[in-house]
Amino acid sequence: MRQLSDWLRDYFGFSSSEMSGFWVLISLAILLLAIPPLGRYAFHGMLPSSSSATDREQIDSLMALLDTKANLRESSTPRQREYRPDYISFDPNTASVKVLLQNGLPQWLSQRIVKFREKGGKFYVKKDLLKIYGFTETNYHSLKDFIQLPDVVEAKYQQGLHSANQKDRELYTVPKKGERITQKININETDSLRLCEVPGIGKVLSARIIKFRDKLGGVHNLQQFSEVYHLSPEAVENLLKYTYVSENFQVQKINLNTDDVSTLAKHPYISFSLAKAIVRHREAYGNFERLTDSKEVYLMDEDTFQKIAPYLSL
Repeated sequence: MRQLSDWLRDYFGFSSSEMSGFWVLISLAILLLAIPPLGRYAFHGMLPSSSSATDREQIDSLMALLDTKANLRESSTPRQREYRPDYISFDPNTASVKVLLQNGLPQWLSQRIVKFREKGGKFYVKKDLLKIYGFTETNYHSLKDFIQLPDVVEAKYQQGLHSANQKDRELYTVPKKGERITQKININETDSLRLCEVPGIGKVLSARIIKFRDKLGGVHNLQQFSEVYHLSPEAVENLLKYTYVSENFQVQKINLNTDDVSTLAKHPYISFSLAKAIVRHREAYGNFERLTDSKEVYLMDEDTFQKIAPYLSL
């Protein structure tokens, strides 16, 4: 038992009082699990094996009464009001996110339309909205009467719009299989949709990469891609080839002297046990004077320090 306690204390970073509390909780849990079987054993044979006909009739009447009350309560509860968009006319080349939301588009799709414009994209006819990833035929048919754009472009303007439409496609259309990316992607500024352009990266992996990047506080070395769950070596190689980290990019840092346990533990490179050990070391010996002082913290080995050092500050 002593060896088990020592192992748990070392692994989880428990103090002596926390270790005592842990064993108390374990004892209570075992007791609670044992009560039902003991109760059934103690009272076995004391309850009647069957009910009389009168008892069964009373139970049936009671159940019928409860069902009636439940139905009355359900019928008297007002149904939640169905949301209906407040449609207004809008020009997708100038409409704000608020206006697009008012017309029933979800937040993410409204932001995607605005981002498309910010990248230099433009809508010339109503159906141009369909080239936005996620904008469905259902969305189009719901909004087409409110879109302040022509249905078609006059023939005399077709030639002039060819190059503009080509630019729009380059801005927002995911390349087909076999096509090459002409410009590298800034990994710390891109979104999951653009990341899908990288060969071998689909919607699930792109979302996972962006989530990993955001939890880190930014990517400082492209080799960090190898840490993303279920990312194949081929996908990592393609990311190294088609993405880059800007030279002047600064990662978001955590403060060893001021951040609490929960804040420290949110970082992918810091476990909850290590976060507790950092705070306890700080409380016992005072603030860290140098980043390398954190290597004196219990559970902070050299590999962990080298991995997390770019994200540390004092």
